[in-house]
Amino acid sequence: MRILITLLLILGATVQHNAQIHDSLVRYDTLANGLTYYVRGNDLPAGRAELRLLVRAGSLQEADDQRGLAHFVEHMAFNGTRQFPKNELIDYLESTGMRFGPDLNAYTSFEETVYMLEVRTDPVGKLDTGLAIIKEWADGLTFDPLEIEKERGVVLSEWRSRLNADQRQRQQIIPFLYGGSRYADRLPIGDPDLLANTPGEAIIRYYREWYRPDLMSIVAVGDFDPDKVEQAIRSLFSPLDEPAEPPAEIEVNVPDTDTFQYLIAADEEASFVQVEWYRPLPKKSLTDSAAFRQQLMHGLYNRLMGARMYEVQQSMSEPPFTFASSVITRGLGNHPQYLLSAFVSPEQLVAGFRTVLETTLQVRQHGFADSELSRKKEELLLRYEQAAREEKAQRSATLAARLTNHALTGSPFLTSSQTLAQVEKVLPTITLSDINALLPQWWSEPGSSLVVKVPERLAGQMLTSAEWQSLIHEIETQSYDTYLDSASDKPLFQKDLPNLTATLTFQDTALEVYEYRLPNDVRLVVRPTNFKQDEVLMSAFSPGGHSVYTDTEYPNASTAATLVDQSGVGEFSITQLTKKLTGSTVSVAPYIGEWHEGFNGSASPRDLEELLQLVHLYATAPRKDTTVLSSYRTRQRSILENILDNPYYFFGEASFRIRYGNHPRRGIPTVKQLEALDLDRMLEIYRERFADFSDFTFVFVGNLDMATFPDLAAKYLGSLPAILRDERWQDTGTRLVPGVVDSTIMGGQAPKTIVEINFHGDITYSSDQRYLYNSLMSLVRIRLRERLREEMGGVYGVRVSGTILPIPESNYRTAIRFDADPGEVNTLIAILYEEIRQLQSGPVTTDYLQKVTETQRQSQAEARATNNYWLGQLATRYRNHIPMRGMQPAVFEHFVHSLTAKDLQEAAHRYFDWNNYIQLVLKPVLTGLR
Repeated sequence: MRILITLLLILGATVQHNAQIHDSLVRYDTLANGLTYYVRGNDLPAGRAELRLLVRAGSLQEADDQRGLAHFVEHMAFNGTRQFPKNELIDYLESTGMRFGPDLNAYTSFEETVYMLEVRTDPVGKLDTGLAIIKEWADGLTFDPLEIEKERGVVLSEWRSRLNADQRQRQQIIPFLYGGSRYADRLPIGDPDLLANTPGEAIIRYYREWYRPDLMSIVAVGDFDPDKVEQAIRSLFSPLDEPAEPPAEIEVNVPDTDTFQYLIAADEEASFVQVEWYRPLPKKSLTDSAAFRQQLMHGLYNRLMGARMYEVQQSMSEPPFTFASSVITRGLGNHPQYLLSAFVSPEQLVAGFRTVLETTLQVRQHGFADSELSRKKEELLLRYEQAAREEKAQRSATLAARLTNHALTGSPFLTSSQTLAQVEKVLPTITLSDINALLPQWWSEPGSSLVVKVPERLAGQMLTSAEWQSLIHEIETQSYDTYLDSASDKPLFQKDLPNLTATLTFQDTALEVYEYRLPNDVRLVVRPTNFKQDEVLMSAFSPGGHSVYTDTEYPNASTAATLVDQSGVGEFSITQLTKKLTGSTVSVAPYIGEWHEGFNGSASPRDLEELLQLVHLYATAPRKDTTVLSSYRTRQRSILENILDNPYYFFGEASFRIRYGNHPRRGIPTVKQLEALDLDRMLEIYRERFADFSDFTFVFVGNLDMATFPDLAAKYLGSLPAILRDERWQDTGTRLVPGVVDSTIMGGQAPKTIVEINFHGDITYSSDQRYLYNSLMSLVRIRLRERLREEMGGVYGVRVSGTILPIPESNYRTAIRFDADPGEVNTLIAILYEEIRQLQSGPVTTDYLQKVTETQRQSQAEARATNNYWLGQLATRYRNHIPMRGMQPAVFEHFVHSLTAKDLQEAAHRYFDWNNYIQLVLKPVLTGLR
């Protein structure tokens, strides 16, 4: 399960039961026992419903002997209810095609616990059962003592999996910022000693006291009859009773501070240095209309400051920060804050903080320019206009999330059209004076908290509290120049191109796919859809990539497109280009991958011509900017210099080196490689890669006007250069090392071991084998979760990923990864291998076959209604010369219907070769890093 402890995003508002639901399609009411419900019909995706159980109790409600038990209760909801003993709930849902994790999950926060369930509404019985499951979670958990003991291992494994420098620093920071409140010692993950030893009675006591109807809400959104669902909810949940003696409500107040506080959050394994300065913001109770206006103003302010910080970074050849922000944040428990933050190199700590604060104080002194605000208003309005255009395409999960937010915070629930109407009414009333008055007002609040996150070895080198205060005072009393907005008024595209014609060469009427040939031999593949009204996606590719360059040239070749992308295009720097594209929904990014080069992009239908213009410019007019390379080097150096101090990056680097036999094209780049980058050579390589479009394929999917789009594409894409060269990707020799490799790496202080196992080998590539391989991966995920998590309680999760590719040779690569207690890791590895051998030695039972095939059917049905699915499928098939017929529903169903237990057994033999696998283990050390 997930634990929601993001420091800056959690809302601590109390529910305002009088807040209005403005969407007339939402049914809502409060039952006599205090439970509220929200029901809304929505037919996207078809045959699905999203169900939520919200409990307005989390870790803040825990007693001293219950720290972590709110989260423990959440785990137990999947380990036995009256109707579904032990793990039968997960078994049942998987048999219907739902997946543990994507379709069945939960999270625990400080203030709430939320359960999320996606169910099928075809047949109706599946929806009835889904509602029954929600009811079971509300009052039917059984807390079998054996299941509690097994789940202790899973909860501890989740605690263990989060043990890293970031988590340990967070455990220092939250008590510092929220000392004197329950937030300081009620992190949802809990106390490991209590989790390991607390008697089951304390877990049950939390459930009985806080899972009560007056603290619960039900959300149901989906493809169903709202009348029937509403009646079912009333029937199921009305009988829930209040506890005879409910515990007193726990008030959580965060004490204010009017002094300067300073914390050095040091950790031995920290890879990065970050400075964060928190300033309190005034707390105000606002009416709904005033709150909406304030929300827009804060959104505009954050956008304006974000643009300023980005422009500062891009304008400096050696920016003193890698990432920076100066924004309004929502802290814990109605404790809003203004936060200045910067990731810096150790030697640039003061310079990075100074730059962020100076940029902020320049705004405090002079405010923003009217042209800046006009652009950000246009951007903000565009976002709401897009949402309104896509209102009918909203997925049930999105609506369920919005209703969940309403139920937890009391914020008004409006349709996208209603929200747009509000924005159109309020946005024009927000003036430059309104925005420019914000920062001086906020800066007058007393008190602040400075946090510096550093590696342990640097802690003694940090400034003192008095030195920081002196530095801040110095920066605050400076005078700053007025900002000059440098937007360009030149047109984006100045070439005069001839009108060209696209020739239709192939049409697949069943799949609605059209293939055209342009005058320069560019292949154009188009699949019009109506899934979203405001979306067109693009993928373009050509064989070659950086594989055609030597290993020595690899750093320049693999970085070239990144540098071009960050440099802008034509006569526009990246900041000028960003400003120029204000009001447009368009994105284009060139890439040079291992085997192909090309473009990825997206646009609103109304901005399609701009997308095509950008492709043309990136292809023919890449921009040289020496400042960008210098800035890139500085920022990357600050990341690379200390990255291997983190044992998990160290393990990742060691894994690359071992698995690929120290191949120079695999692994984390070095500072030496970074310093050797040559801008002229990178631009030369970039131009070589995009010198010939005769072997390019462009795939477009989305809301396209087929009467005009092909010829519009021909105008811009058909006029790209074509020299008709015969080019292919080259085999660079990047192979996983053959044979059996067993390597243990020592690193890290956390009491956890990371296991990574890779099976690999050559195959005969075909659609049949792709399907069998993917089916086997689904089966392995289920089986390993059951054995290692549910039965053994030894892991929080097992990640099984795999790929099967036709290049450079037909091959498969499977990776299995999990975290574990160091004392249990050998046992768990042995069980993992035992499970694989059982798959190879005996036929798969019918229930597992059903889980695999039903999951495939349900995933396929949902995916086919998205543009991303069609773009991914078409691009993959054209790039790798895979027949199109595999996309036909009848062909897919034939694969699914024909899958047998014997097929899976044979696939397990084929894809788990005991003579060809790599086992890597990261074990902790008592002191030091490695």
